[in-house]
Amino acid sequence: LKDQGYDLNFIVSGDHANFSGLKSSYGKNSDFDYYLDGSVTQKYSDPNDDRIILEGLETLPQYKNTPAYLHFHLMSVHNLGVRLNKFKVYQPAGRTAFDAENYINRYDNGVLQADDFVKKIFTALSEKGYLQNSIVVITGDHGEALGERGEFGHSRGVQTDQLLTPILIYDPEDVKYSNMEYATLVDIAPTIVDRLGLPVPESWEGVSLFSEEFNRQLTYHQQQSERFAIIHSKEDKRYKLMYDSKTGKQELYELNSDLYETNNIIDSLDLEYVNTLRWYMQEFDLDPDDLYEYPEESN
Repeated sequence: LKDQGYDLNFIVSGDHANFSGLKSSYGKNSDFDYYLDGSVTQKYSDPNDDRIILEGLETLPQYKNTPAYLHFHLMSVHNLGVRLNKFKVYQPAGRTAFDAENYINRYDNGVLQADDFVKKIFTALSEKGYLQNSIVVITGDHGEALGERGEFGHSRGVQTDQLLTPILIYDPEDVKYSNMEYATLVDIAPTIVDRLGLPVPESWEGVSLFSEEFNRQLTYHQQQSERFAIIHSKEDKRYKLMYDSKTGKQELYELNSDLYETNNIIDSLDLEYVNTLRWYMQEFDLDPDDLYEYPEESN
């Protein structure tokens, strides 16, 4: 976008400069027309306070009739995020209590707070003229386990609750965004670039949701270094094979009828097809001998 004449503006809570070098993935410092994150805030002591977003919006220049990209990142729903007292509606909601009631209440309070910040962001952008002829994408970077299977958070598993993310697209024109059911996060950038009429770089892994060639049949998913999953579309079914390399456990689910993975069908599905899924799983450089099962030979 910078090469196409867009101003690049990043207003993000959280310490993006030092969190796994996240800021460097946005571009060089010289690329930014405006940048503020939790590491350089002048008003708040905790870098995970979403009021930093409002601080940035106060000093963001008025829209100057040139193309602009604005990137916001909220921490309200994240466990590290600062919860303001007026949004602590659901109780008990202890920060370190890993039981379902506390964790869900804290998460719901975060969603309530994030919703309020999104409203304030829209108001500020409208007052500064940025919402004229603009596309707005609201999404998450991961799901969240809320006690399902005894797990909390988003960095340990590849189950639906940790992978499924919301996406809302505000487009002032009557444009149909297709293939949403099978979209992944890497499809957002090529979709928006395509929507703007700009060329999509060949090096990008994602696919524009406007593409007539969109025919995704297989996606790969990984958490940490030991849990893996693939999702394969076959006719009107979507099969998901999960593998834990630490325990050796394999699970297989049909997501269209069992989205939240309650009925493991790995022992009832055709072995040849299951082994085909295991073959796809080898893209993770896993040892085939740990994955495959073969029918016993008859004497």
